[in-house]
Amino acid sequence: MKQVLFTCIGTTDPVRGEHDGPMLHILRHYRPESVYLFQTPEMRQLDAKDKRIKKTREWMREHWDGYQPAVHYFKPDIQNAHDIDALDKPLCDAMSQISRDNPDAEILINVTSGTPQMQMILSQMAMDMRYHAKGVQVVNFEKKSGTSERANQKDYDIELELECNEDELPGAENRCVEPEMYAIRREFTRRQIASLLDERNFAAVEELKDSMPKNLGTLVQHLAARDRLHGDEAKSLAGKVQELPFKLYAYKTGSRTEYSQVSEYYLMMKNRAAVGNWTEFLLRMEPLTLTLQLALLDRLMQKHGFKMADFLSTGNNGQPVFEPFTLQARWPELYQHYERCMRARDWDVKRADLSTYLCDDLLAFFPKEPEAAKQLFAHYNLLKDLRNRLAHTLLTVTAADIQDACQVEPAKLLEKIEATIAACYPVCDPVIFSVYDRCIEYIKGSL
Repeated sequence: MKQVLFTCIGTTDPVRGEHDGPMLHILRHYRPESVYLFQTPEMRQLDAKDKRIKKTREWMREHWDGYQPAVHYFKPDIQNAHDIDALDKPLCDAMSQISRDNPDAEILINVTSGTPQMQMILSQMAMDMRYHAKGVQVVNFEKKSGTSERANQKDYDIELELECNEDELPGAENRCVEPEMYAIRREFTRRQIASLLDERNFAAVEELKDSMPKNLGTLVQHLAARDRLHGDEAKSLAGKVQELPFKLYAYKTGSRTEYSQVSEYYLMMKNRAAVGNWTEFLLRMEPLTLTLQLALLDRLMQKHGFKMADFLSTGNNGQPVFEPFTLQARWPELYQHYERCMRARDWDVKRADLSTYLCDDLLAFFPKEPEAAKQLFAHYNLLKDLRNRLAHTLLTVTAADIQDACQVEPAKLLEKIEATIAACYPVCDPVIFSVYDRCIEYIKGSL
């Protein structure tokens, strides 16, 4: 993988006490393609005085087989390199720019050069999940607090220091260390996010969005809004997510107003099922099933020149009411079928609120009802008693309870729902049913 180095320039760089300073030692052992130098005014004055950066680059090219990485400079106007508040924004801005400029590279962060305040900020960056970064520490060659003169002394001779550099001798020790603390902290955060994603706890992951790269944070916000069924917010955030290898919304050509609501509602239910929350899943089965039945009735009736709305009125509560006598006047054959179903149930024929039972009876009139839909509605009929008890008691439901009630594995029930949605809405692209799984795997793979 491509590597770039982000480093401050301190008074131990580039060479001190006839040994590599931290920056030069990292360059020696990692050979990154690019170097981003953070130079305070003091370090710029020293560089202007003796051309230490230019001379070091020339020395590397001559002694390291022509190695000459690209060099980029950050030159903030910081008068006090020990002022952590003054350093924070320039260092963070620099890191953000490096990350944007090198999206596919690992960023090596020199956590040894510079003032203690610089080292503190850079160490935090090395643990920040937003950046694909790794902290590199360079152990002092003296194995203790340095006693040799620093590189800001008046008599500092860069050419002599480079020529007498003992780290250039064969067998010289590699003093670079990648502190485990950084890797452990990053891995802990990565696992925390992955675990919450597996639990479909998008709201909790959303709270950690600032610990992730910006694009992933926006994707997490999108998933959280989408799972809450906040459609407009989810679509707005989707437009800000960049360069995904798949589409967040997938439709075939055609009207998708009602389908969008149905598919998003089902995806929310599927998230509950994925983590074993079958109680909420089953409670939400009634409105989903009724909506699918009405959509299917519309499709089947249209072949006869009707639509379900032709036989509905608005009740006092604003909800649709089925008008059987309108059906009798306009479609006698379907009315006769419906009347026989009512007698079989020992129910009176009268104006009635819409229900899955009513829709089942109407659907039975049509011989070409899709098989997946017919099976789904039959399974839900077996689940209704359990669902009704769940709605009125302190009851919880397991996958085993659902299977016992409807005689089909929950995974098969999900397949039948998806097949029914596709049958009811030709605009449906079945790839939409895996969008949360794809997003979760993408986020986990990108951390």
